[in-house]
Amino acid sequence: MNGSKSKKIRKKADELMYEWLHSLVPEEDRESITKENYKDFFPTLEKYIYQNQRLSLSSFTERWFIQQVKKQKKKLNEITLQDVM
Repeated sequence: MNGSKSKKIRKKADELMYEWLHSLVPEEDRESITKENYKDFFPTLEKYIYQNQRLSLSSFTERWFIQQVKKQKKKLNEITLQDVM
């Protein structure tokens, strides 16, 4: 995969993370979350967890969203939040 395609995938994953965070927050708190500061609302968790005697990627992290976007068979601009859930 070349650099420009991976950059587009990361950008799409960021958009999906932002959209997912907005779906969790109550209506009155959504104005305080912008595209510049939404990552501050995510906890600083480990990317990987140890379960069943192996390492697994934690759910709903930035890396997890990137992998979910890569798994889709659709075009990049057609992927929605419901596709990755």
